[in-house]
Amino acid sequence: MTVGTFSRFAMVALLSAAAWIVATPAALANQDAEAFTQRVVDEGLSILRDGGDGRSGKFHNFIVKYADATSAAMFTLGPYRRGANKADIDAFVDAYREYEFALYAHSLGKYKDKALRVTGSVDNKPGDVTVATVVDDHGSSDKALRIAFRLLGSAGNYKFADVQIEGAWISQSQLEQFRAILSRNGSNIPDLTREIEKQTDRINSGGHD
Repeated sequence: MTVGTFSRFAMVALLSAAAWIVATPAALANQDAEAFTQRVVDEGLSILRDGGDGRSGKFHNFIVKYADATSAAMFTLGPYRRGANKADIDAFVDAYREYEFALYAHSLGKYKDKALRVTGSVDNKPGDVTVATVVDDHGSSDKALRIAFRLLGSAGNYKFADVQIEGAWISQSQLEQFRAILSRNGSNIPDLTREIEKQTDRINSGGHD
């Protein structure tokens, strides 16, 4: 698997989302989560417009504050996390957090001069909601780039847990990629951690395709 292939699915997942969410009945909408998402997205884009990038402390703190990297990291390990050494798991989670941060900075940076507009939401279950947005480019809404976020929490206190593209969640894509790597390397989590660190360095250096 090439470096580009390893991270391409995750990158694409941060740039698009499934259109069906927009058609969710209004009765299932979560206006609190929608308002939270709009505020946070606007804040992130504002930081990037002010000169923040993949190495900016302000944007880094922003992602750490609003993204649940620990839960996402543990999910992507799948069954390989069971019985694993705690130190190896902790190192993996730390590396995944930096990888996720670099990915968000790189992805959102492409849209810092545009706006993401919330178009609807659906409550999956208590404390779990999906919020749909579109890239507001003053063009046809039928062709607008759609991004959906999965939020965990309630009452204005949420964490971004996942992003969706055309029905495929980023965490599921990473789960499949990481599982393939671990199945080839004898379930060696430190090797996977080093691979993630290389991808993070590549993104931060501008080598991401």
